[in-house]
Amino acid sequence: MKTNNMYDDQKRICDERDHLFVVLDHAQRAASVQLLIEICDSEKNTNVGCIERFESVRHLAFNYIHSIFIRDMQVLKLVLFETFPLHMIRPIVDGVPSMHVAQGLIQEMLSFPDNKRRIFTAILIVEIFKKYRVEMTFPFVQSMLNALCTLLRYGGRDQVLRLFNGIIEELGELAMTYPDLKLSIIRMFGQVCAIAESRLCLYSTHIISGKALERRLIRRIDDQIRVLNEQVPFVL
Repeated sequence: MKTNNMYDDQKRICDERDHLFVVLDHAQRAASVQLLIEICDSEKNTNVGCIERFESVRHLAFNYIHSIFIRDMQVLKLVLFETFPLHMIRPIVDGVPSMHVAQGLIQEMLSFPDNKRRIFTAILIVEIFKKYRVEMTFPFVQSMLNALCTLLRYGGRDQVLRLFNGIIEELGELAMTYPDLKLSIIRMFGQVCAIAESRLCLYSTHIISGKALERRLIRRIDDQIRVLNEQVPFVL
């Protein structure tokens, strides 16, 4: 009996050690990917002397990131959950073929309570959808739009305005890419404008300025709707 207990304890210790090793390995790989993304960020590396050399380094980095992601999806999950600069989403999606696997994480990412990750997820979905435009991607786009509609209905006004402030242009691009979504997105824009206008009514006209979030949001939405009406036909 004592021997069995000792064996069980040793097995448990070995299992815990193996688990910790895997967690540490994932964390280190995710950290290396984040470092490579930072190296590939042209906005942070403004002193790059040779564009060709920078693009060559970026190409090598993206290939290495791809090799990491296809070996272990958990590393991809860690990187996406931690997020990275929004302006790097498009280059990463374009340069790392395995990023299409991120579609499987969309539902979980949309459940995050903070706007930073919601904005990141929305932009990621749009970029993946624009690049691949395959039928299997559409349900994830629809899930994102449903999540945004739910947030519009039940979320706090400040939270809603700050979230849409980060994704207006991306939603416009989505409607341009897939005209079937135009009507839904324009309706969503209308709801956001209504929230912004109701917020403006609470402010004194002597206090609120033209640079206020609500006014800027309304102007940007009006611009997007005008462009969509000019360039994208309604699909009935």
